[in-house]
Amino acid sequence: MRIRIKDDGNEQDINEIFEMLKTYNLSKREESENIPLGLFYEDTDGKKLAGLTGETFGNWLCIHYLFVEEQLRKEGLGSKLLLAAEKEAKHRGCKYAFVDTFSFQAPEFYKKHGYNEVFSLNEYPYTGRRHYYTKNLVEIIIPKVEITNNEVNEAISVMRNVAEWGRSNGFRVWLDGWLTPEELITAEAQPENFYIGKVDGKTACAFILQTSDVEYWGTRPANEAVYLHKLCVCREFAHKNMTNAVVEAIRNECQRKGVRYIRLDTALDEKVVRKIYLNAGFKIVDIIDYDNGNSMALYEMEV
Repeated sequence: MRIRIKDDGNEQDINEIFEMLKTYNLSKREESENIPLGLFYEDTDGKKLAGLTGETFGNWLCIHYLFVEEQLRKEGLGSKLLLAAEKEAKHRGCKYAFVDTFSFQAPEFYKKHGYNEVFSLNEYPYTGRRHYYTKNLVEIIIPKVEITNNEVNEAISVMRNVAEWGRSNGFRVWLDGWLTPEELITAEAQPENFYIGKVDGKTACAFILQTSDVEYWGTRPANEAVYLHKLCVCREFAHKNMTNAVVEAIRNECQRKGVRYIRLDTALDEKVVRKIYLNAGFKIVDIIDYDNGNSMALYEMEV
């Protein structure tokens, strides 16, 4: 037996590996069907001037290619093709869409249409970036949250209740001894930084919103960012897009005050939390590795 290296792109070699992987995947994955999707804009002679191709696969619309001839750009044709593809995907039962694009192609176009970046490849292939986006195709109802500050006691009460529920369900959360005014009020987290959020008059969440966080972010210019800590959602409001609602309320405050970024940190191995914040529109901009093997992920969202 030996490892043979080739650089000729032999189709037979490629197909053999593909078929081997396909056989394995089909034996393990849940039953689903890849259905091709194509939308084309043509002139009277049948010449293609624009189009979108991809496939639907279970809950997902996967967009492969979207192209519009240069003379037809800025006329909304790309948007019409994308929206038509999403509509057809929803008819097929899709809940989500996925696409990737280069930095010189259409990142702003997809953002404008509600796509959120989940990760990117830097220096691709050498100096550019390749962006990967997803979008929820099913309408998400985001509740309106009214946030108020100077709410130390009620905010801590919410945090303790949520932490107690988390511990009883096997989650790694804060101990009650950490959730006291003596522990939480610091030079950077003063009483005016403790917030609660209400939906229809009911307390739905609590969090701390600081204007500096030297420990993780270092010394930054004043008014550059706010730093979100200890976001907790009351169980009555769980699974109701509260993170997105809180972030939207904070964004509004930041826009009013001229603040450019919202930042936060979590343990890198907190996969559920990572998914929540990435879906809310944050990006991981740095990772801090410690000698004990633990790592912290630093998240940022531009307002």
